[in-house]
Amino acid sequence: MLRLTLLIFGFVVFLKPALAQERSFNILLGLPYATEFGGTSSVKWKPRLGFTLGLDYWAKNKKGDIWSAGISYQTFKRKGDVTSNGQTIPQEETFEYLNLHGAPLIWQLGKKEQFFVEVGGFFNFLLHQEAESRGDVTDNTALFQKIYLGPSAGIGARLGDPGGSKLIVGLRNELGLASFGSGSVSAKFNAFSLYVGLGI
Repeated sequence: MLRLTLLIFGFVVFLKPALAQERSFNILLGLPYATEFGGTSSVKWKPRLGFTLGLDYWAKNKKGDIWSAGISYQTFKRKGDVTSNGQTIPQEETFEYLNLHGAPLIWQLGKKEQFFVEVGGFFNFLLHQEAESRGDVTDNTALFQKIYLGPSAGIGARLGDPGGSKLIVGLRNELGLASFGSGSVSAKFNAFSLYVGLGI
């Protein structure tokens, strides 16, 4: 986690002088909440808030069209009761992903163009999955398919003076419709992320 934070910080610091006013990097912190709708598991999972740390890049082309692309580290959590040998055992699972996000369509709204709507897609790569039950932790990464992708949409606001730093607040939805990989389990999901950030 510390290495990722330092990498993002260094990336912003060294590339900032080369950026035009029509471009910016956005450092984002978020709270993803993922509800599972796929799979055949009999366990009734209850979603829990996760964590997101990422970096988005915004740019405006010569026609005035805005697009963005980003990379982030995400965790999703869920809890449920697993029945084994007639016993009900509470269990918590954690999923860690590398997320690549792109929004080729962004519309700015209002006279000051502070609010925006974005539409695009995402690509998730499963880094790690583990289950904790009664203090025992099991690494189940090999059981799950590794690649997930689908459409994405969001709304938000970029608050601040023109040409200066921006405070960013938004809500993004990512719908994992397809999954690939050698694992036998597909953890398709519908993830909502509330995030805040700083545009530099």
